[in-house]
Amino acid sequence: MSSRVPAAAVPPLRREIVVEADQDTAFEDFTAGIGRWWPVDEKSVHGAGSTVEFIDGQIVERSAAGETAVWGTVTWWTPPTVLAFTWHPEIG
Repeated sequence: MSSRVPAAAVPPLRREIVVEADQDTAFEDFTAGIGRWWPVDEKSVHGAGSTVEFIDGQIVERSAAGETAVWGTVTWWTPPTVLAFTWHPEIG
């Protein structure tokens, strides 16, 4: 018998971080700049040398060899006030 909780039973995770920047800059740095601040060497599917960015409504990691892994899907994008996405990094 599995002890896994169905995904629908898990409430959404919400996080808020206050930064010293105006709203436009913070949104831009978080989204367009995700590849500059995300620690891909330690926290990614493909490891060192990979990149991550928002592409066509998804968060995508690309390895140095060109392999891709989708980390999540954007469900709400209203710059510069709202960003919501699923989080399900593909391992494979």
